[in-house]
Amino acid sequence: MQGVRLRRWFWWAGAFQEGKEIGLKRGWNDVSFHGSSQIPTPNLDALASSGIMLNNYYSECLCTPSRGSLLTGQYPIRLGLQHYVLRANEPSGIPLEMNTMPQYFKGLGYATHMIGKVFFGIDLHNGTEVVKDIRGQYATDLFTEKANLIIENHNPSQPLFLYLSHLAVHTANTFMPLQAPLDLIDQFDYIKNEYRRAFAGMTASLDNSIGKLFEALHNKNMLSNTILVFASDNGGETDVSVDGYSSNYPLRGKKYFIWEGGIRVPALIWSPLLQLRKPQVSMQLMHVADWLPTLYRAAGGDPRNLGTIDGQSVWEALVTNSRSPRTLLLHNIDPIYNVSSLRRVRDILRKVGMYLPKKDDTWRKGSEVKCDGVPETANQCNPLDAPCLYNITADPCEMNNIADRHPEEVESMLNIIKAYESQAAEPQFQYPDPHGDPMCHGFAYVPWQDPEHITNCPFFQK
Repeated sequence: MQGVRLRRWFWWAGAFQEGKEIGLKRGWNDVSFHGSSQIPTPNLDALASSGIMLNNYYSECLCTPSRGSLLTGQYPIRLGLQHYVLRANEPSGIPLEMNTMPQYFKGLGYATHMIGKVFFGIDLHNGTEVVKDIRGQYATDLFTEKANLIIENHNPSQPLFLYLSHLAVHTANTFMPLQAPLDLIDQFDYIKNEYRRAFAGMTASLDNSIGKLFEALHNKNMLSNTILVFASDNGGETDVSVDGYSSNYPLRGKKYFIWEGGIRVPALIWSPLLQLRKPQVSMQLMHVADWLPTLYRAAGGDPRNLGTIDGQSVWEALVTNSRSPRTLLLHNIDPIYNVSSLRRVRDILRKVGMYLPKKDDTWRKGSEVKCDGVPETANQCNPLDAPCLYNITADPCEMNNIADRHPEEVESMLNIIKAYESQAAEPQFQYPDPHGDPMCHGFAYVPWQDPEHITNCPFFQK
C-alpha cells in the first residue's frame, strides 16, 4: 500500500463490554511496544503482543479536534474545531445538533460512562456537580479507582461502554508541569534529565492503570466479551521551552503540527472477539473518526444508522486482516493558519507481517518505524513556498519531498482539499467569555450559559 501525503502550509479510546478509550499526549517513541527501551510499558506491551498494534493510525495534532472527531465520527472541519483547542470560558464546543458516541451506544442498550479529561482539564466534576473535597490525590490513581468502581458495580446483563481519558501524560500547571508519584519517578534514576524522568514516572503510572483496569475486568468475568482500545489523541510535545519531554522519534514533527510526529500516534486494540491466532501489526489506514463506526459495528450496530459521517468501520478489516476501506484521509484544513494536509492510498495493498513472540521482543520489531538518513539529510521542503508531497509508506520520516516529480498528484490532491474546504464549517475559535470565569461561580468552571448558572457577575460590571 503506497500512501502519499500532501502538505500545504502558507503561513507557518473504549473498554467496552463488547469498550475503553484512553486519550493522552504520548509520542510514538514513549511506549516500549514501539521498541523504546527507555520507558518500559509492560501492561501495554502485554496487550500489544496479544492484540493488534495499529501502526498506521492517525489522530489530529491537538486534543480538541481529536476528541471532537472521536465522539462524532466527523472530521474537525465539520465541527468548527479545526483550528485550536477549546479554552476555558470559550463559548464553543461540539455543535448541539451532532449526536455523540455515548448517545449512539445508548441506542444499542449500553450503559455509558466517561472518566477524565473532556476537552481541557481544569475542574473536577462528578456528573454535573463540582467536586471540591478531593485534594492531594494523583489524578491517574483517582480516575483508575473510579473506573474500577464502575466495573465492579456494573450489572453484567447490560453492555458497558467506558471512555477513560487520563490526564497523564499531559502537563499539569506552570508551577509544577510534570507530576508523578516519587516512587515511580525513582524507578527511572538512569534517565539523567529530571524532567524526562518525571515524564517517565507519569507514563509508568498510566501503564499501571491499564493493568489495574484489566484486572478489574477479569475479576468481573467480563474480559471474554471486551474490546479494549488504547490511543493517544495527538503526537507528543517535544519543545522543552513549553515543558515538552516526549519523544516522537524517528518521526518528524510534534504536537501542534501535521507532520507525522504530530498525528501518527501509538494505538492498539485488544479483544478475544478479534479471534487472533497470532499478535498482529496492522498497517491498515485508520483515523480517530473511525472508532465510532468501528466499535458501533463490533457492538452489533449498523454503521449506516450513524448517518453521513467521515469515519469508516474498519472492524471487518481488523478481524480478517484485510484491506482497510479507508483510502483517503483528510488530516486537517485550518483556514486561519492556512494549513492543510491530505493522505491518499495508491497502488497495491502490501501484505502486513504477523508477529508471534516466540523469542524475546520479536513481536515488537514489526511496529518499529525505520528511516533512511536523518532529518539533516532531507531534501528541500518549504511549505511556505510550495506544497510538499511524500510517500509515507516508503518514507515515514518525511525526508524525501517528491512534489516536483509528481505534479499531477499534487494537483489532484489539492483539488480534493479544495472540495473539502467548500464543505467546512467556520472555525469556532472565539474569545473567552468573562462571565464563565470561576470567580463568578464559586471558583469553579461550570456551563455558565445554562439557565441555572447565569449570573450578573460583579467582577465584570462596567
